[in-house]
Amino acid sequence: FGDVKVDSSAEVLVNWERIKSEEKGRDHPVDDEIPASLPALARAAKVQRRAAGWGFDWRTSEEAVAKVREELGELESAPPERAEDELGDLLFAVAALGRRLSVDPETALRKATRRFAERFDRMKAGALAEGVGLDGLSTDELLARFRAAR
Repeated sequence: FGDVKVDSSAEVLVNWERIKSEEKGRDHPVDDEIPASLPALARAAKVQRRAAGWGFDWRTSEEAVAKVREELGELESAPPERAEDELGDLLFAVAALGRRLSVDPETALRKATRRFAERFDRMKAGALAEGVGLDGLSTDELLARFRAAR
């Protein structure tokens, strides 16, 4: 990449996207040639990386966290017919935060899902061993059992 100096692998990717964009010209869509079949979080991160190559990026993780909070607030106050759009905006902001923290959002969500499933299965097994059905427990009882299953 000639004289370009970077401090991290994330900066390498941003510079790569910028260079590719400059080669193609400025008028192509930011999501050009990004497969629609990519998992949504991975696609969001790739689109954001391209936009960052053009300078549209949060400068700090604090700015990205503030955007996540803003989007969460919008979701909380949204009428039901806007919930899907607002949840999408929140997820997009979370993907941007992940990129800013050098954390792949797809990998992070996959690992969190696995941790949840393992913990839920431990909770369920404990309840079954005690002869307790989960469907008869209150939300507070379920949460207490879930916390204890760590």
